[in-house]
Amino acid sequence: MDIGFDALALAVAAPPRTFPDALAVAVEHFALAPDNVWQSEAPHTLSAYAEHLVGDHSWAFWWD
Repeated sequence: MDIGFDALALAVAAPPRTFPDALAVAVEHFALAPDNVWQSEAPHTLSAYAEHLVGDHSWAFWWD
């Protein structure tokens, strides 16, 4: 884990293993830091963001 003034990085021991679970997590990430979705690789959708969360053991958040 790393935390700063405008960023947070987490090591994730048990990331979501299925797309439906990842989509539920993506909604929570969006509530905390919408730029994770809006400034991610195109397309800028929760579904596309959720696809990257499946099996991902490191998550990063930032605020502008």
